[in-house]
Amino acid sequence: MSSKKSLIAIQGPTQFIAAYISLLWYEQSIIKERTETVLLIYDTYVPVDNELSFKDSILKLASIREWAQIVFIDGKAMSKLSFSSYSNCVSKLRSKFYYSDFDIVFIARDYGSFGTQLILNTYPNALHIEYGDSFGLVGNENVLKTSIFDFFKAPKAISKAVLKKVLFRHFPLRFDFKLSILSMPLDWKGDYLVNKNLIVPDKNFVKQVFLQLSYQIPELNSYSDELTESQNCNLYLLSNFSNSGFSTQEDELNLYYEIVIATASKDKIIILKNHPRGSDDILKLLYKKLNENYKVKIIDNKRLSFYPIELWSSLIEKCYVFPIFSSSVISLKYLFSKKVVMPLDNLKIRKYIYSDKINETIQSEAMCREAIASLNEWDGKSPLWVKKT
Repeated sequence: MSSKKSLIAIQGPTQFIAAYISLLWYEQSIIKERTETVLLIYDTYVPVDNELSFKDSILKLASIREWAQIVFIDGKAMSKLSFSSYSNCVSKLRSKFYYSDFDIVFIARDYGSFGTQLILNTYPNALHIEYGDSFGLVGNENVLKTSIFDFFKAPKAISKAVLKKVLFRHFPLRFDFKLSILSMPLDWKGDYLVNKNLIVPDKNFVKQVFLQLSYQIPELNSYSDELTESQNCNLYLLSNFSNSGFSTQEDELNLYYEIVIATASKDKIIILKNHPRGSDDILKLLYKKLNENYKVKIIDNKRLSFYPIELWSSLIEKCYVFPIFSSSVISLKYLFSKKVVMPLDNLKIRKYIYSDKINETIQSEAMCREAIASLNEWDGKSPLWVKKT
């Protein structure tokens, strides 16, 4: 039995993969032993109707390993937990685990939600290891901070976060991570990773983990075959602009429609994959709007639709891929040498995105393009991309 106990805290399937890669690399290459590990799924930020399917997707991936315990705190339970004093919040979180303490906590970041701050403050003496968003994005605190004005733009996605922030009624401590284990390190701040203890897992190791995880869900490829029928297909990876306060639902729908009709010929099979936290309503409306002139298929199987595109090897192989505001353009190039099309340009951004989010959206797209360009020369040890300050 290992003497070390670790907690990996995740908020979705992509975060699970990033955290799992970091956990394995830490165990196999650094401490040379397997830890007793608890998996915590929390603050998923998906609609209530999708929450259980979202959790099941994570659990299917998680079945690759035996866990000391798996804990799921749904949105309702997390909101209820926030109606407490700070000391009660800490006590209630601790009570959910078999272990009274952890030696190591793997978490994406130290900001962004009530749950994230609570976890770190509940285990302040643990070794805090960050695995980042999107397999390695860090330093994006300014992007994730919630503005009270965003409440009026996207109440479903934002109101809960604002409420938790208000109800917390405390100023939780901030922590510097002792270790950053990032598969594809992207430094949004520009100097975030300077003098940080950064470790980048070996590329072949990362690819092998993705392959092993794909074995957990063999039905993905058979489902992909049903969708494609041939290799004459365009796959569009939709975003979550309206749910995250970047646009109205109408503008988000019109943006997707403009992109598809500009990039797809009538003989193409159009496949639409929603963002895990995207709007199901927009997906259905887009299908209806396009289906008049195109052969359109939507990935609407809730058992499968939440899995990240990086696990859909058959779709990746057969289709032209159009990620719309997605860092998957980087991981697809890194893992599969897949050249994808980035259809979002500055003109469309200025046309459909809220004015106060335009610069951020343009910068995010630039990050992806610059990171892709850096992959060929990247040493695999230093940050892949650093924002110019």
